[in-house]
Amino acid sequence: MSAWTPRTLGEFLAAQKPDAAALVTATARLTYAELLQRARDAAGGMHALGLRKGDHVALLMGNDEHWITHFYGAALLGAVTVPVNTRFKAAELAFCLRQADCKALFYAPKFLNNDYEAMLRAIRQDLPPLKHALRVGELRAAPFVPGGVTADDLLLIQFTSGTTAYPKGVMLTHDNMLRNAWAAGQRMGVQPEDRYFNCRPFFHVGGSTLSALVSLVHGACLVTLPGFEPGAVLEMMEQERCTLTSGNDTIFQMLMGHDDFAKRKLSLRGGWAAAGPQTMRRIVHVLGAKYICAAYGLSEASPNVVMSDWRDPEELRVQGLATPLEELQLRTLDGEIQVRGWSVMRGYYNDPDATAQAFTADGWLRTGDLGELHPGGRLRMLGRLKAKLREHAVSEFKL
Repeated sequence: MSAWTPRTLGEFLAAQKPDAAALVTATARLTYAELLQRARDAAGGMHALGLRKGDHVALLMGNDEHWITHFYGAALLGAVTVPVNTRFKAAELAFCLRQADCKALFYAPKFLNNDYEAMLRAIRQDLPPLKHALRVGELRAAPFVPGGVTADDLLLIQFTSGTTAYPKGVMLTHDNMLRNAWAAGQRMGVQPEDRYFNCRPFFHVGGSTLSALVSLVHGACLVTLPGFEPGAVLEMMEQERCTLTSGNDTIFQMLMGHDDFAKRKLSLRGGWAAAGPQTMRRIVHVLGAKYICAAYGLSEASPNVVMSDWRDPEELRVQGLATPLEELQLRTLDGEIQVRGWSVMRGYYNDPDATAQAFTADGWLRTGDLGELHPGGRLRMLGRLKAKLREHAVSEFKL
């Protein structure tokens, strides 16, 4: 295994083979050269709006090329992306944009059953920091101006599902997320020729770090659809000859239980799953992803904490027994899984009290999850802490 060298998202993007396939969506096919150019155009457009390094930029849209190019463009500029949950209602959207001090929002007017245009009209007067709200396609390309970005700069503020009334903004750096993607990809055995189908929304770390960035840092092709519909996913997986995918129990059960499943000729080899042994066994023997890896993580850890290796015996992977990513420290204290090391968040944005509560006195991140350590340092995740203990725990990351 090669050693990790800290890099920025822009450095990874510029280093990929220009003519290699980078991204396939419902409406676009981009090589790495085309993706880089679109990201540069977006960075230049943001700079022309007055956005600068360190400014916060919110994205509210489904999984498509616009989400990726805006995210990558903001990273090139040194701006910090704030992914917005597409299921948010107006009050949650307003809270997210205010709490993160967003200066710009790039959004789809409508997605699924949500009318974001109407939501914005209702809350815009309550968002004084927001200077720009542009629909998809309204950001004009402009010459790219480098932002002097470093690997220690913030890349993203990830809002959690939350254990309290409102979610919290997890601060993650370029190094946090890219190293996590690199390490997880090593465990999955990702190669440049792989085609990775993403089932998770990009506003979730399972879609950003563990799908988009895994593909980027390993030079693979990311394949995605705006939302998750099992029939459409199976069709695209077959057409694009996807070799990797990821998800949880529900996602994989929906895929294998769909009426079209039996007629699809899939090319899956592996990926990762956060699923129980019964589903994991079916992923291997029914779905055909022979080298699927078990994974556990949370947003506050960028997100992956432990993952099995594609070369591990099948039974270890099926049983969900996985080891920590290299140079991450893991312990259980009174049954709670706790983590320390390079992937742990900077803290919650604008929330010092919640940040303090998320860590033990000796500096370990409290996950709020129960687990047990097995021989060889392998972790089995058992469930959540009791509700009475949750008020001081960090949010759950449902891979």
